[in-house]
Amino acid sequence: MKAFLSYQVGDDISTVHNLLLKNNIEIFDALTDLQFNHSYQQDIKDIIKKCDFIVIIYSKDNPNLAFEAGVAIGSNKPIFSILAGGNENIFLLDSTYVHVQPSETEKIEFSLELFLENINLKKNLKPVINPNLKFYGGGEVTPVKDYFDIEMQYASVRNKTGSDLEDFIQEMLKAYGVKVVKNTKKINYNNEYSEPDFAIWYDELSSLLNNPINIRVKNIINPTNLPFSFSNNSIGSTIVLYDKLVNITPKHLPISSDIIFISIPNLVGELSSHGFAESIKRVRNALIHNK
Repeated sequence: MKAFLSYQVGDDISTVHNLLLKNNIEIFDALTDLQFNHSYQQDIKDIIKKCDFIVIIYSKDNPNLAFEAGVAIGSNKPIFSILAGGNENIFLLDSTYVHVQPSETEKIEFSLELFLENINLKKNLKPVINPNLKFYGGGEVTPVKDYFDIEMQYASVRNKTGSDLEDFIQEMLKAYGVKVVKNTKKINYNNEYSEPDFAIWYDELSSLLNNPINIRVKNIINPTNLPFSFSNNSIGSTIVLYDKLVNITPKHLPISSDIIFISIPNLVGELSSHGFAESIKRVRNALIHNK
């Protein structure tokens, strides 16, 4: 594969450059490799169209980066953005992004690995007609009840162990066409390490949440375990799915582009008639309006 590397003078690109080479990615450097043949705009368009994706290091506002991102969007090229300053314009927040400095190797490597895995998955996908899935507006799928009756499946695991609930969530995601990527690395909260149960990658939620999306499954959320259910230092964003609240109300739960707490019963109710992304959006909107 080939990547178009977009950045500005003074940015440290060594970490990104090395990680791309480590993954056998050919690099076109926007500052050093560009040779003007016709015009800047036309040359950039031609080069980006020949690349598989674009990597943008956004350390401060720059019209050239905005133009290159626009060309990539117009050419349907995936964008991996490293947000290290500057205004967070919507053209980057709609892409896959990570809030880091360009030298933070571990965080960039993890997100880049999942980004590349997602690109390879899409390139190798072949259309398959599954009689057990129904397609609704926007291309999302919901399973036929005879194949996966979500209400009945959830009823069978309520009040059971955390592992039973986690297994149900993974089966539910699979039934709704959501790819479970992998177990994620440990994240730090006040020097205490906590590990999300697994992660997903879902482009349909990129306008709300940053991929990869860490998933934590909790039987109970209470004031004691609430701080350890999430971390501002995690890579990507986090959805905490919980069965019950004890000595705490939904109004006490944080909600942002980095973290959202969702009641499993509420999610199951939405999934009975909507796709996964639509259900998450509907639950999130209801939470915001009730804050």
